[in-house]
Amino acid sequence: MVHLNTLHVREVSEADDKYSAMVSAPFPLNIMHFFTSPILINKRKQSTNLVILHIYYFPIALMSFAVFACYSLVIIPFCYVKIVGHKFALMVVSPQGQGARSTLDRAGHAFLFLAIGPLLLTLNYLVDLYWFLAHLYKMDLEKTNTKGDPDTKE
Repeated sequence: MVHLNTLHVREVSEADDKYSAMVSAPFPLNIMHFFTSPILINKRKQSTNLVILHIYYFPIALMSFAVFACYSLVIIPFCYVKIVGHKFALMVVSPQGQGARSTLDRAGHAFLFLAIGPLLLTLNYLVDLYWFLAHLYKMDLEKTNTKGDPDTKE
């Protein structure tokens, strides 16, 4: 009966720093509520809630990361072919305007990318993996204003 006051109804959009893990787990992981709910109710600490939220989120983050990594790896050859074709097409169609290079410069860029393009695309792939993983666990995001007034921050 003592812990029932803890489970009182909250506003729909109100975040709870101590107990939000009790409602945050997706379907297969919500079975873990049988084990984690008593811990959350008895500890009443924000750090405990955060640890349990990370436990619930880890499988989702892992699957998202795996899908992103596989898809990015699969499209690297297609990107290489597209960019090489584009570089050689730029030799034929000479762009006009400020910063336009000669045909020989564009040919040099095309052959340079032909030689080191796979290395550049692989390095970009690794950088993308790092930033994707970093953004999966980014927690210091600004709150989104849902009221419609662009000058008001919540």
